Amino acid sequence: MIVSAVMLDARVTVAEAAIALESFPDAVWVAIRRPVGMDLYWYAFKIEDLRVTWDVWTPDTPLDVALNLHETDAVEVHDSLAAVPENPTQIGVLADGDLVAVVVPERQAATRSLRPGGDMPMSAPPPSAGAGPPETGAEPPVARNGGTGPFSAYPAVEAPEQVHPGSRFDLTVGLAPEAAPGTAGSAMTLTDVDETFDLVVQISAQGFGAPEGIRRFLHVRRDQPETSSVAVALVAPNQDEPSRHVIEVEYSHEGVLIGRAWREVIVTAVPVADVEVRSDGAAMTTPPPGTATDLTVTVIEGATPGSMMWTFISPHDIELPDHQVETRVPSVNAQAFAYSQIIRIGDVDGSSLLPNLLTGIGRDVAAAAPVEFWEVVDRAWRAADGVPTLLFVSSDPYVPWELASTEDDYVAPELTDDGLPATLGAQLRMGRWIPPGPRSPRGMQRPAMPPPRRVDIDTMALVVGDYLAERGQRPLPHAIKEGKELARRYPTIWRSATLEQVDELFDDRLRERGEPVHVQAVHIACHGEVDGANPQHNGIVLSDDNRRLTSLMIRGSTLGRSSQPFVFVNACQVGQADQGLGDYGGLAGAFLKEGARGFIAPLWSVNDVIAHDTALEFYRLTVDDGVTVGAAMQQIRARYDTTADTPASTPLAYAFYGHPDLTLALEDKEN
Repeated sequence: MIVSAVMLDARVTVAEAAIALESFPDAVWVAIRRPVGMDLYWYAFKIEDLRVTWDVWTPDTPLDVALNLHETDAVEVHDSLAAVPENPTQIGVLADGDLVAVVVPERQAATRSLRPGGDMPMSAPPPSAGAGPPETGAEPPVARNGGTGPFSAYPAVEAPEQVHPGSRFDLTVGLAPEAAPGTAGSAMTLTDVDETFDLVVQISAQGFGAPEGIRRFLHVRRDQPETSSVAVALVAPNQDEPSRHVIEVEYSHEGVLIGRAWREVIVTAVPVADVEVRSDGAAMTTPPPGTATDLTVTVIEGATPGSMMWTFISPHDIELPDHQVETRVPSVNAQAFAYSQIIRIGDVDGSSLLPNLLTGIGRDVAAAAPVEFWEVVDRAWRAADGVPTLLFVSSDPYVPWELASTEDDYVAPELTDDGLPATLGAQLRMGRWIPPGPRSPRGMQRPAMPPPRRVDIDTMALVVGDYLAERGQRPLPHAIKEGKELARRYPTIWRSATLEQVDELFDDRLRERGEPVHVQAVHIACHGEVDGANPQHNGIVLSDDNRRLTSLMIRGSTLGRSSQPFVFVNACQVGQADQGLGDYGGLAGAFLKEGARGFIAPLWSVNDVIAHDTALEFYRLTVDDGVTVGAAMQQIRARYDTTADTPASTPLAYAFYGHPDLTLALEDKEN
């Protein structure tokens, strides 16, 4: 069986680990990641076993020393959901990109299986699950680039395979008419460019120095793209042991990210023989000119625990950082930092303490962003025509950047609206996304960039929880009212949150009057529950059973790949002093990686009545009035009222993953 886990890096100290895990129950599993040179090892412990070390070792002892971790003690690693055996015989770790869980033999677990096809009869994941889109066997042809019309080319990134610690070398970035040796991936396509045009390339090199900056203009001849290249000087980190490092390259055009490529470089004092150096790229779809967001911010994990690397793209003529921007969250990782913030909200929601708490959280989150972020936000805000759009592309699903304070310490007061909550998500039209990553044992192909800007809805699936008293779940009359009102307004197909009907929906087997029905939107109004003692029970609660719809089940289903729906999870009672944040981060990632074009869900427990009103208002704004999803979410967050007798946090609870300018349109409505 597969159980949820907290992830820690073995290089953190005992004190840092203790702080990160202090709020989690003893029975929660921890997956410990231990990089050793060019290899990576995983270990699995329960928190109750780790807490023994807090009293035995000094606080500054590295965790791997305190636990006496050796290569021979490492557990088996499965790099995809499909690779996990049906009946595992030994403890292992599922490390499928940013999906990390512990695989536990039946005899060692007191809990039920979460495996798709186990407790819940969903279809098994296809062979390519967890490794990006199904392979076609050949790269698509690249358009001929003479004359006018579409232009296509592949990324080309060249660097030495192995470099000496502290040495300086050039990373050469360019284009190629076909997939270049050493740089795998997909073609970048521009819809219409002149005979000559410029791209901007930007480098993120974990652990490396970039003494001459990270941004370059790439001057391109459309008929000879291979003649275009630029060099970026890098300095390898000083280190004793050989190790792999990933260098990432972003290609952008007129403020729109159009391509990404990765290349590994081995840093070693002594040449290493017979070692494969990996590289990859991600497919991009380029929107029409003039549709770029005012600012795109990308945040990826850095080389050390808790570190983050930031890059910035804007269509406006503003100054952007030309150096590597790296920060650390004030904890061992983003998950622990975010959890320490969100866990406190449920305790004071509806009380006079709530405004001060949310203000404090906003300041903590704002302080976790680098000064460069706020400087670029200021410049993009001044250059934008009206309220700016912000696309926040982050490799972690945890930190609630929407709550970051926009008080005078961070944003000039003449830019903000005093009538709105002083948080980033209420002041800007903001959307999140997950950055694409390499398809390799060290990562996966994530959603395409940029996110889609339109979803045409012919039919919406409504999944509504009707909880019976004998199941021990609190009834949700407002969820039922919510579903009935949406069914009255829009073309929908209603499904109860039962095992059979949820399985039918997510396996894309819906039928109405004997005919197949395909949906382009899914709205879920149910209980969300998190059980700290049994975290494998986290998820959306089914109404005829005690089982949960989890991120692993979404990853093993077929609806996302077949229909690419927009998904709104309006789950009440999420995150009650537990791992709701991590679980719903997991659901977002699962839906997006399986093809969803947008995702909304609350980060913490929400009020039933306000959640009901929020859902109806959201669809009125987007579907009926044609307001973009980013603007609708801004208006919803603006309803947070600190002056109310019983202030409620629900308007600020919702996280939106998608393009800020995403529009939802009924196919039979005139646009």
